[in-house]
Amino acid sequence: MKLTLMETQFWGVDSAVNSILGAKNIDQVMNISLQKVSRELGALAGVMLMFADASPDIQVKVFSEGRFWVEESFKPDKKITKKVLQARVPLVCEHVEDASPVLGVKLSWQPGSALYIPLMAGDKVLGVMGLVSPIPKFFKKRCMPWFSLWGKQLGLAIYKLKSEWNLNRSEQILAALSEITNILGYPLEFDATLQLVLDKILGLFELETGAIYLLDDGGEKLKLSAAKGLPDILQKLIEQETEQSRFRDQILQADSAVAVTDLSQLSQTDNIFRQSGYRSFVGIPIKGRKRTLGVISLLSKEKLGKLSPLERDFLCSTGNGIAANIEVDILFKQLIHAKKEWEETFDSITDMVVILDQDFNILRANKAMANKFKKHPREIAGKKCFQFLHAGIAHHPDCPCVKTMKSGKPCTKEIKTPNLRGTYLISTSSVHNGEKRVNRFACIIRDITAHKILEHQLLQMQKMECIGTLAGGLAHDFNNLLEGILSYAYFIKQNLSVEDAMYKEVEAIENIANKGANLIYQLMDFARRGEVTLKPVNLNNMVDEITRLLSRTINKNIRINKSLNKNLLPIRGDDGQIQQLILNVCLNARDAMPEGGEIKINTRKVFLDEEISEINPWAESGDYICLSIADTGCGMDSQTQEKIFEPFFTTKQNSNGTGLGLASVYRIMKNHRAHIKVKSKLGQGSTIEVYLPILKKKPGKITRKSETILVVDNEGIVCQRAQKILMKRGYKVLLAADAQTAVDTLKQAGEGIDLVILDMVVPMVNGEQTYTLLKRIKSDIRVLLSSQQQLSEHTKRALSRGTAGILQKPYQPSELLQQVEQALDNRDTPPDPFINSD
Repeated sequence: MKLTLMETQFWGVDSAVNSILGAKNIDQVMNISLQKVSRELGALAGVMLMFADASPDIQVKVFSEGRFWVEESFKPDKKITKKVLQARVPLVCEHVEDASPVLGVKLSWQPGSALYIPLMAGDKVLGVMGLVSPIPKFFKKRCMPWFSLWGKQLGLAIYKLKSEWNLNRSEQILAALSEITNILGYPLEFDATLQLVLDKILGLFELETGAIYLLDDGGEKLKLSAAKGLPDILQKLIEQETEQSRFRDQILQADSAVAVTDLSQLSQTDNIFRQSGYRSFVGIPIKGRKRTLGVISLLSKEKLGKLSPLERDFLCSTGNGIAANIEVDILFKQLIHAKKEWEETFDSITDMVVILDQDFNILRANKAMANKFKKHPREIAGKKCFQFLHAGIAHHPDCPCVKTMKSGKPCTKEIKTPNLRGTYLISTSSVHNGEKRVNRFACIIRDITAHKILEHQLLQMQKMECIGTLAGGLAHDFNNLLEGILSYAYFIKQNLSVEDAMYKEVEAIENIANKGANLIYQLMDFARRGEVTLKPVNLNNMVDEITRLLSRTINKNIRINKSLNKNLLPIRGDDGQIQQLILNVCLNARDAMPEGGEIKINTRKVFLDEEISEINPWAESGDYICLSIADTGCGMDSQTQEKIFEPFFTTKQNSNGTGLGLASVYRIMKNHRAHIKVKSKLGQGSTIEVYLPILKKKPGKITRKSETILVVDNEGIVCQRAQKILMKRGYKVLLAADAQTAVDTLKQAGEGIDLVILDMVVPMVNGEQTYTLLKRIKSDIRVLLSSQQQLSEHTKRALSRGTAGILQKPYQPSELLQQVEQALDNRDTPPDPFINSD
């Protein structure tokens, strides 16, 4: 059967529909449709207008004279096209004078008629196909049903094809997105990870050129992190921070991918892309939570179609994934840094710190804890806290950890532990998790052993201060009593011969009074507050003198052995106190050996470093002479050693000791800024080592001269005794019982008085005020102060104003004469800063 022309055209269009089913993309669909349909319907030219997905724009293809003329996008505002889209039915124009408004180009031939067919997929308009013929009335209106059917068939075919493409594209994008997600999780260097991501993106879009740039921490400079197929000139273009960065900034500020299908639209500077042969560009911002972190650049030398919503979402998701990976990397580095800072802080704490769980297991220990036990922190972790702190299998009875775990409240306890060999202050507190539940405990262990030693020394000093205060309160009156006893004994002896029966009894009275004076001397030594008369002392000579005395007085079953360094330098000391120190230690050693034994005394030069000041705060580092006195007696336990320097503490029977011997040693040692060590064990004897500082200055020479002396004292017996002693030596002596008498006497005698012996306790006014009155009368008068052992503030101020010295009461006749001679020999009297010379 012979087919009509219309039927032939129909089958031709149907063949065109079948042909487009094999197309790969929309461009091929448009090309095939225009060529096939134009040829089958006898049209010489045609236009294909396809709506882009999710866009009001139309993709246009114009075909004429065997080739395509236009490839562009524009708004569907042409009258005929708009009419067809609104009517959704074919439109036949039997006479067309000018087809340019339809096709968008000038034709080399005169169009005669035109046909517009809407491409329909159900109720959805996919686009419009326009055909042009040079023959008027070439397209018949009676063929409208056929044209409408063709448009529906062609539209359905295109819709089906696009749906298949979209489905395949979705599968490709999802697969690529899954691979990129896995890549971002690879444990690779970050630049290597970005390179793999870039390769996947380029492969998905069938491109050969791309790059990934990241901004620096300041958000100002871009750095190339990954690239493929990018010329050097383009690698630097986006990094530049001049006007050329306008396009770069546009991408950085965008919320989604930026696509440029025609790079000719860019500025002349940015047209380096186009000059390098690239036609299309896609830029994707890498958006972080708070700022943009970089860009992804894709380049093509072919024209790229518009990005589909799925493709745009894929690129944005990839950028977001990279941003998240960067931020996780930054966060991870911050966590590593924070962890390092925490560990450095934790290990810099000088106290021992441990973190415990609820079963008392050590979770973590700082470096101080590890150093204390000479172990690595990992060796401590996992052990029970009491295994290290107490070397036991159970908690200490006062363990603050136990109390904190029971109450949940912080607890601090002072604990002595043999394992740590000292006293420690242990503080514990609970650590809460995010749900405010206690799951850990912090334990801080502070070594306060040195602090306790200092505290003990302070207590010892305070005890001695109390003794000094007590002794100072009684000293003046008691010394006056002793002065009276010694004075009357002295007067009686002056009238007795040695053969007289009363002579020995008076001598016994003197001995008893002198013993009382010696006891007061020891008591008052605690009240002297460190005031000593320091001068060169030959320690070896003093040891020889003391041992000669001891050899005649101690039991014969006690041997004394000496080992003295003959090349010792003099020490800086008070000879009376040093003598007392040696004697007291030796007597204490004697009393520790009632059955006999040996006392070993040796001297040697040593150097003590800074550690000495940590034990005794008044001692300084430097060269010392070590005086060591050891015995083979009963020894002492640790409790006794802690108390041996306390005043009135003694292990002897009440009749055998006062408890002031070693207490005096301690005071003398402190007065000389010296150091003392005690080594002893029960049954193994004791060793006391005293470290005395070496003298650094040479002593001066002393001369003597005597004249008239004024004695000022309210105790008549004291004045009479001093008068007799001085007059026997040849001095002229005047007496005064109070300040007014002393002033009057000095005024009357004038230049005849060379020295005043002034008691610091006189009626009406104190000694310092009397001293001031005397100096105002005669500014160059030399004054020798007389006082008890404890120096009052008045006495100290008087001494600081240039007095000739101080005579300690009660004094022996020899001491009085020696002090007077020294005071008179020093003819130069310094001016008193408190007395007006006018």
